Amino acid sequence: MITATLFQKIIIDGLLAIVLLAIMALVYRRRLRVSQGVVWSVLIIIALIIITIPRLLDLVSRLMGVATGISALTILGFLGLVLTIVIQAVKIAELDKRLTDLVRQIAIKGQKQDE
Repeated sequence: MITATLFQKIIIDGLLAIVLLAIMALVYRRRLRVSQGVVWSVLIIIALIIITIPRLLDLVSRLMGVATGISALTILGFLGLVLTIVIQAVKIAELDKRLTDLVRQIAIKGQKQDE
């Protein structure tokens, strides 16, 4: 089994820490909603834990019934992406409904002013 060296783990952990700080900065500057920032932060923290404790990934892969840790990571990553897409689709549908309601209200007000 190929394992990452300590140097590689430090580099990857450092990069993930930088991404985590960038997410916090985006939330602070109101470029990213707090709920989205929390989701991404949790995912990064999980990645940091898995990188720091590789045996944890082996345990997860055995529990999932897959042969290797990379297979487990691929499946979990895919599920995470699908979940993110579903959440975004729901939010878009909610915004679409709100926009439709606003347009209707504006149209009704405009019609009342014309009368």
